[in-house]
Amino acid sequence: MSPQPPSEPRIRFLTLVPILAVLIALGFVWYARNNAPRVAAGQLIRETGVYTAPGGTAVLTLRKLEGQDRISVDVSAHPGTPEASSASWEIDGTQPWLFTFDADDKLWGYSPDQGPHSVGTTPAANAFTSIGIHGGWAGIPEPLLQALPAESRDVYHEWRASQDTAAP
Repeated sequence: MSPQPPSEPRIRFLTLVPILAVLIALGFVWYARNNAPRVAAGQLIRETGVYTAPGGTAVLTLRKLEGQDRISVDVSAHPGTPEASSASWEIDGTQPWLFTFDADDKLWGYSPDQGPHSVGTTPAANAFTSIGIHGGWAGIPEPLLQALPAESRDVYHEWRASQDTAAP
């Protein structure tokens, strides 16, 4: 007796299962590559890459520019966010720099060439703000403040003292 060939539905099933498995695996790979990790509020960012704000409303992209000692900084509203906004600038990549998001998804950063700064990530407040003796410090996340160079922390303490004396 000769064995009977598998039935046609069984052949289709055996053909579709590996194809579906490959498609599912490719979907997981695509999903993992296209979803930047969400950082916690106050978590310091010191490496290039793509990071999503804690609330998911903004994406920070830090990319070393090819053939240069510069880092491109791009902050954009997460796709699908109403009235998407964005801001872009460059920083010196040869000096220590850092960024963090606060609980409201506002981006805070420091680089020697820009100094302490912040960027709102909502359309109503997406301006780049240089932080100094005249202000901009309100709401700065404590981990960023503690990681700033001593000179910048001194300016913060001067600003803070001026706020304390200005209060009635």
